[in-house]
Amino acid sequence: MNEGTLLAIGPCFACGELFGFDPDTVPAIPIDPDNGLPPDRGGDRARAVNRPICDKCLAEINPIRAANGLPPFIHGRRLG
Repeated sequence: MNEGTLLAIGPCFACGELFGFDPDTVPAIPIDPDNGLPPDRGGDRARAVNRPICDKCLAEINPIRAANGLPPFIHGRRLG
């Protein structure tokens, strides 16, 4: 049995739906709060704050990123 496991409920950055996640492993996209963009799309990495994203949105966003020559966001690992 794993001790110290924490589960959270919060909104997905992309769709806004509430979902449950482990804060240590949820995909979390770094987003610049001033312009709402990740650093690889024009956001400032120094100001970026990690925002969680659900599996459904992750599956929709990754093909778009690939088509634009950007690396995919990976489930189960904190990003940024």
